[in-house]
Amino acid sequence: MNKLVWEGIQEFLAVASTGSLSAAARELGVSQPTVGRRIEGLEARLDAPLFLRTPQGLSLTETGEKILQHAEHMSDDALAIERIVTGGQKGLSGSVTISAIEGLGAGWLTGQLGAFYERYPEISIELMMQVQAADLLRREADIAIRFFRPSQLDLVAKRVGSVAFGFYASKDYLRQHPAPKTITDLNAHPFVSPDQEVMRYVEKEVHEMGLRFSHASFRSNSMMALLKATRSGYGIGVHTCIVADRQPDLVRILPNEALFVQEIWLAIHKDLRRSARIRAVLDFLIVLFESNRQALMGRPKRRQSASKAASSPA
Repeated sequence: MNKLVWEGIQEFLAVASTGSLSAAARELGVSQPTVGRRIEGLEARLDAPLFLRTPQGLSLTETGEKILQHAEHMSDDALAIERIVTGGQKGLSGSVTISAIEGLGAGWLTGQLGAFYERYPEISIELMMQVQAADLLRREADIAIRFFRPSQLDLVAKRVGSVAFGFYASKDYLRQHPAPKTITDLNAHPFVSPDQEVMRYVEKEVHEMGLRFSHASFRSNSMMALLKATRSGYGIGVHTCIVADRQPDLVRILPNEALFVQEIWLAIHKDLRRSARIRAVLDFLIVLFESNRQALMGRPKRRQSASKAASSPA
């Protein structure tokens, strides 16, 4: 073997982390036969098997274990090269990927991008909805909208406000049920509730407020499905104020109460700050969030200019 080409290393890492060809294919956005063919090609060039088939899926052989760390270094180096190249691009065209939770991304941000497209028609935005934070070091996204300050040294971040989550019910629901006057009253109503994975993030707040969420009339891991369920009168739901306040058929219950308030941070890898197209998206988001601070907190928006230049991330 004179040289080892890159093809197959990405697939090797994906299968090693997921334990199956099908899961690796979904992660990489290719077909399962493609992943299998590239793994077989890599094994042929190495003249050694890398995976064993077990009842639990694919597991690494001894050779696979030995090369795993080196393959991870190759992947990191390739990503670093990609970030350096992207960071040096001066053109205002191409794609930019933003990671956000569905309730804020699909529920609000999507409807705010029209002004950006008018200004930068050749930049395409890909909006990824996910509960788990995207790995910016591995280019899972170019920009992340997060509810916490990132701690990785290679990332830079800027706090652009906070978002409140309040209690809401449909007008139809309130015509048939007495409106809760206190937090205790809420426990007598059916709840439109996120799934357990999401609920574990707010266990402390739920306990401190004395909420039980014991009667869940509807559950989902989709924030947009939960919003639709609340609007359909299934019960009382918890939603981002900036999204729910814009629904004419919803009423905020206990308007002075919020289940929780989350800081909003924009994060980006330091190598990408000088990319013209990524910088354009980042600057737009900074101004957008800062000009909607009141609405994000569930308060009436004060008149203010959205054209004021925003400061750079720290």
